Formats: sequence, C-alpha cells, structure tokens
Amino acid sequence: MKKDKIADFIILGGGCSGLSFVNQLIEKEIKKYSFIVIEKKKKIF
Repeated sequence: MKKDKIADFIILGGGCSGLSFVNQLIEKEIKKYSFIVIEKKKKIF
C-alpha cells in the first residue's frame, strides 16, 4: 500500500519558533520542501 506524502515538515503551533523556521524557508527560497503549520487557536494575536 502506497501512501501519498502530505508535507516534508509539519510545524505544530504558530509560535515564534515554528513561524521563524517557515520564514527562513521562504526568505531563502528553499522550494524543495513543503510544510504545514497546525495551530489550534483561530486567532493568535
């Protein structure tokens, strides 16, 4: 049975560490990795 890959990274929580990591991926234009950010709160700030 083959399972499809959803993402390379799953970031749990939209806090400073997780979002900083995602920001670095975006700023450095690293496009070979995919990611999902999972946050339980509807509004963080």
